[in-house]
Amino acid sequence: MAFFLACRYAMWTCLCFPLGDAQRVRDLCDASQYFFVIDDDFSDASRPKGREGEPAIFCELMAVLRGESVAKDREYIQVLREVWSRLRTRMPLAQQTRYIEAVRDFLRGFAVEVEARRSGTCFNYVDYMGLRRDSVSGKPYFILAEYAMDIDLSEEFAAYPELDALNRTALDQLILVNDLFSFRKEYFAGDSMNAISVLRRSGGLDLQGAVSVVCDTVNDLTRQFVHDRDRLLSSDLGRRPHVRAYATAIGQIMAGNLHWSFLTPRYHGAGYTWNHVTTGTVLLDRERTTFLASSSGE
Repeated sequence: MAFFLACRYAMWTCLCFPLGDAQRVRDLCDASQYFFVIDDDFSDASRPKGREGEPAIFCELMAVLRGESVAKDREYIQVLREVWSRLRTRMPLAQQTRYIEAVRDFLRGFAVEVEARRSGTCFNYVDYMGLRRDSVSGKPYFILAEYAMDIDLSEEFAAYPELDALNRTALDQLILVNDLFSFRKEYFAGDSMNAISVLRRSGGLDLQGAVSVVCDTVNDLTRQFVHDRDRLLSSDLGRRPHVRAYATAIGQIMAGNLHWSFLTPRYHGAGYTWNHVTTGTVLLDRERTTFLASSSGE
């Protein structure tokens, strides 16, 4: 499998980390492509159960991050070892520890999600969001935002809970933006691991009702993030240059992810090109997403 051919995944990184050091962002491009491939391969509900069982592979990935040896030097391992060797040499030890813990939580949540797809497990909205906060890789990427900016907030995160609260708001926004834009792709693939599907099934909503709830929640979370970020920046903590840089970087991840979500054929179909419409009607068919401008011309 060619891990580094999908330049559209590198675009996600560049949009999300526009102010990062160029070499460090290049490292993140490679890491992003790696984990996008992991997501594509293992989240496929049609993937035969028992083929290269996920728990074993995920344990091997964690072993690589911890610097331990693994029994099989398979392709997944070779690529991660090379990418991690670059990240690790520029990452303070405390930041490395936090990143490894965040990836561990991601892989644990992702394994639960993979099995839930296969078994047809139904979640209510609260439980679904609890799972997705781990199984979506936002937490590791918030730490990589520090890496991209060549800063380390390990001491601040240990002492100031408001930083975790800011991350939590941003993470929920990322989860729901991804679910909103990926719904077409996942629906036609028979994948119900999506907030819209969960709200339709457990909340008794029709499609438009579920989409409206997700859109309203995304808007509320975005406003909450801006409010909390501004309050943080006006505090003594927020006057520290590296904290200000971090708060800015998290907002850029949110904005960059939203922009990429409009652009990407990953969600909208082969040959898709965004027409820059942001207000109007969205048509979802098996092959393509179509954005139609509203009659008012917005």
